[in-house]
Amino acid sequence: MPIPIERNFKQVLGVLERFSTELTQEEKYLSTQKLFKNLFYTWLFLHTVLLLPFHREVWSSEALVQRTPFNPNSLYDWIFLGAGHPVMQRYYLVFVLGQLVVLALGVIGVAPRLVNLLACVITINLNNLSPVILDGGNYLAQLILLYMIFMNTSGRPARLSWLPLSMGTAAVSNAAFFLCRIQVVIVYVCAAISKLNSPMWQNGTALYYIFQADMFTHPLVRRLIITNPLLSPVGSYYTLAVEALFPVLVWFRRTRPLILLAGVTIHLGISFGMGLFTFGLVMCVMYTLFLTNHESQGILHFFSLHDRH
Repeated sequence: MPIPIERNFKQVLGVLERFSTELTQEEKYLSTQKLFKNLFYTWLFLHTVLLLPFHREVWSSEALVQRTPFNPNSLYDWIFLGAGHPVMQRYYLVFVLGQLVVLALGVIGVAPRLVNLLACVITINLNNLSPVILDGGNYLAQLILLYMIFMNTSGRPARLSWLPLSMGTAAVSNAAFFLCRIQVVIVYVCAAISKLNSPMWQNGTALYYIFQADMFTHPLVRRLIITNPLLSPVGSYYTLAVEALFPVLVWFRRTRPLILLAGVTIHLGISFGMGLFTFGLVMCVMYTLFLTNHESQGILHFFSLHDRH
């Protein structure tokens, strides 16, 4: 006997009501958002410091890179390509040092919302000065920085006396946090689809050919791949399985630790085996988005980063 439409409609309304209440009345991941911000900003700081010795080659007007010409009639260019303005190009180090100062203030916890906005704008300006050295981790970081403008990363609930404003602020922060999670999941969905359509990943030879490239291979790893024929198919299928299962298993409490641990092994391998150090690290940092608030509180307390009141 079919279930009456009215009953289904009421169930849908109940789900929507619970979702709305959870979205607007409580920020359940304040500690997770703060922990993520601290680790993410530390990664951004490290990324810039590693490039600092090569600042002329990376960011200056003398760098051998093709950049988008500055358009004075575009608001986007004034905000995110300001460092590429003909007058500002000679002062590119202001943006570099400014980013480092802003990120340090962000980790300390000074004016979180303002710092999130400044970190986003300055970082995208620097990235637009050096587009040829950007990888998937940099582009993912830019999207996350945009979401973080709307997130409460202070670790404390916003104290607003007007209830509608309080509910709206909580809803925006919760939605931005959820979008950060979804963005990470999308990365794995796209990676899995791409690999599933690749003959080398299908037959298990992908890692063998990847580690033949001098630019992306540690000599020890290449030797292991060549002398142990089983490593390539095992590693290829393991990577493919993790990327395909991550978008599903990461949402369940029992399977989340296993899939995150499996992902960490892959990205540490990318960092130290392929030499894509910052990309592998930023993906590990993204995993903190999926920690519970209780787990994040424990980590923050351990490193004495959580406010004790």
